[in-house]
Amino acid sequence: MDVAARGFAYDETPKTLVLIDGQPVNVVVYSGMQWPTLPITLEDIERIEVLRGPGSAIWGADALSGVINIITKK
Repeated sequence: MDVAARGFAYDETPKTLVLIDGQPVNVVVYSGMQWPTLPITLEDIERIEVLRGPGSAIWGADALSGVINIITKK
C-alpha cells in the first residue's frame, strides 16, 4: 500500500502524520510512516479521518502535509 499527499508520492512528502486512535505511529527515523509495518489489519479499522493540508500548528512538524487518523473498532 502507498499513500500520496498533495499530488506527490509518499516518498517525496514524508511529513504526513499518521495516528491510530489519536496516537502517533510514524517512524521517527523517516519522519513518516512505513505502511507495511502498520500494526493493524484492514478488519480492525472502523473509519479513517483525513486532515488535508498543513496541520503543523496543531499536530507538530510531522503534520506538514496533513494528518491521517485511523480509528479502530472497539
